[in-house]
Amino acid sequence: MTLRARFNLLSILILFIPVAGWLIVDTTTGYLFDNQLQNLEQRTKSIAETLSSLSSTIFEDKNEPQPVFIQTSDLTKVPIIRNMPPTIDGDLSEWREFKLQEEALTSEPSWPESKTFSGAYRIGRYENRIYIGVQVRSASNRQFSDGSQGANVEQVYLSTINQYGTFKQYLIRPQKNGQVTIKVRNEDQQWEQALYREIRGEVRQLNLVNNIGEPLSQAYELELAIGRHLIGSAMCLVVFKPGEPNRLQSCQNHLDKNALKPVQINSPNIEAIVDSFRTANSRLIVVNRDSVVQQQNDNYGSENNTEETNSSRTIPPSDNSVSRKVASFLGFWPEQILHEFEPWIIRSGKLENIQVADALAEGKSSLSTKKTDGITRFVTAVEPIFIDGQIKGAVLIQESTDEVFAVRYQFIKGLTLGTILFIFLYLPIHFLFLGKITKRLKLLAKITNDSIDGNGRVVKTITPDKTKDEIGEVSQNLAEISGRLKNYTNYLENSARRLSHELRTPLAGLQSSIDLIKRSDNFEEAGPYINRAEAGIERLNRIITNMSEASDLEASFQNERLEPIDLSQLIILSIEDYREIYRQREFEVIVTEKQIMVDGSADSLRQMLDKIIDNANDFGIRQTSIVISLNVIANNVILQIMNSGPTIPDEKREQIFDSLVSDRSDAVGRSSHLGLGLYVARLICEFHKGNISVRNRSDGGGVTFEISLPRSQSEQH
Repeated sequence: MTLRARFNLLSILILFIPVAGWLIVDTTTGYLFDNQLQNLEQRTKSIAETLSSLSSTIFEDKNEPQPVFIQTSDLTKVPIIRNMPPTIDGDLSEWREFKLQEEALTSEPSWPESKTFSGAYRIGRYENRIYIGVQVRSASNRQFSDGSQGANVEQVYLSTINQYGTFKQYLIRPQKNGQVTIKVRNEDQQWEQALYREIRGEVRQLNLVNNIGEPLSQAYELELAIGRHLIGSAMCLVVFKPGEPNRLQSCQNHLDKNALKPVQINSPNIEAIVDSFRTANSRLIVVNRDSVVQQQNDNYGSENNTEETNSSRTIPPSDNSVSRKVASFLGFWPEQILHEFEPWIIRSGKLENIQVADALAEGKSSLSTKKTDGITRFVTAVEPIFIDGQIKGAVLIQESTDEVFAVRYQFIKGLTLGTILFIFLYLPIHFLFLGKITKRLKLLAKITNDSIDGNGRVVKTITPDKTKDEIGEVSQNLAEISGRLKNYTNYLENSARRLSHELRTPLAGLQSSIDLIKRSDNFEEAGPYINRAEAGIERLNRIITNMSEASDLEASFQNERLEPIDLSQLIILSIEDYREIYRQREFEVIVTEKQIMVDGSADSLRQMLDKIIDNANDFGIRQTSIVISLNVIANNVILQIMNSGPTIPDEKREQIFDSLVSDRSDAVGRSSHLGLGLYVARLICEFHKGNISVRNRSDGGGVTFEISLPRSQSEQH
């Protein structure tokens, strides 16, 4: 696999950025869900504990038994009117600000299809009063009467079961603009004038026209304010015209207390507590021990909480088209996700819910989640209400996951857009950088290939790349290696010639001696020739020994152990021997300290010193001194050996310590040299972790060999 392919393959790891981001999103979403559940559970417990601290009468227990209503699911919910109550002036235009659900008054099943009037009403509560707004439209021409009977307009019945369980009926008769008469009776008793403090109202006549001003119908609007205690568990509104059988009503039979429409009115004691825990994405319901709804709070404005139509908000129709999926992939998610609550199931004022039933039966709190298509839509918490150690009711809160999913989708949108942006910005840089690297590598490969011919000879050195990076470093190393290989090639080429020259001389002397011995008949005359042959053989043996000395030395280093050695003492003793061996030489010794310790092998160091002294003797001018100095600089021991004689050419100074390298053009020595002595000295010096170098003396009268060795570890501490 090419470097480009590997680099591109490695770049695929960029794709793990969205994968890692997705894992973070899932982890964060799970954390948010858990946090939402904990907060919901804590809020539910707080409401239950607060309600538990109130009087045991918070659920308004009735002394009289409640009627058994015959309808299955119909319910009149009386929501709270916020901020301020409506003005009782017969004008319903301000009711739009209250956002109360309008309920149509339906006709009796026996009515003909061509009914002569229609009606609708709204109902709400402010503090201790119930407010009802009724609008009646008539297809025929109706006029208010100035008489007391008001026989020419439709009238309104209000049947109720009050908070004390008493069945009452109210008759509301419009008289003229701003005036109504209201009468009341209990069961089948006589009609009486209703008390103004209990119920009052006003009416206003309307003339409805179309867009071009043509009359459509006549209507009137009626506003009523009723004391809270007059409406208890049930009520019914009826619109009728005296003398006509047609009527509109909100229940099956307004004369039968068991046929009235159940009413749910939030408890005034509970309302303030529940409102303090209100949140924007939840709904709450409080029931008593019989599951009768005492408080209901739907923050999304739904007023029709029945089994068939109840939902907390309207959900836009789902769209699974490809275009919407593509838009979502590109990040165009809505700022708020809408999840639908399941409707409350309330029959005859009682909530039907398994979690609530379990809480009322066992007194245990519970948490649950509702999932659709694997997505958590909302969470539910139920907490029982204990008063005096008894279960008096329960609190149920449902909270949507809109905010969690809004955060999730915003996170996904940012991750998607960020990843796309990063990839588009990165790819040009990636290919530009990769192309540059590939070009440099190809050029380096070509230069390296051109530097060596087909026979393996280094024909030219590599020009190094001066760039300070890895490729530049490789290029510089290859340039250095190519230089060394070229020198080594030259060395090998010259080694055979030098070796041939060194061997030819003793072989020639040996051959001539043998020829003379053959010609001589006298053994005494052949003696000198035999001595010359023995000298030639000895010289050949010395050459072979020198050639094998380096390889034997490298093998011996493997088992050699370094130990502290007094180098000053070693040099002083060695110089005494050199004075006996090289009698024609003078030796000067300069040692700055009596004891200078190094870690090494005494035999190897003596061998290294022998090679350098031998070289100084062979190259030095006869009857001149060889100066040996030893001193300490920092943690290094410096040994210098100086002799008088010819200097070393500059081009030879770097190669003089290589094997079989020697310059004998100006040599004054007598012995044969293959250039192995200094090579052996370099091996020994490197084994002792030191450096050896040579330089010409500043006066041009000779050379100086310098050896640097580290001081013994025992003296450095």
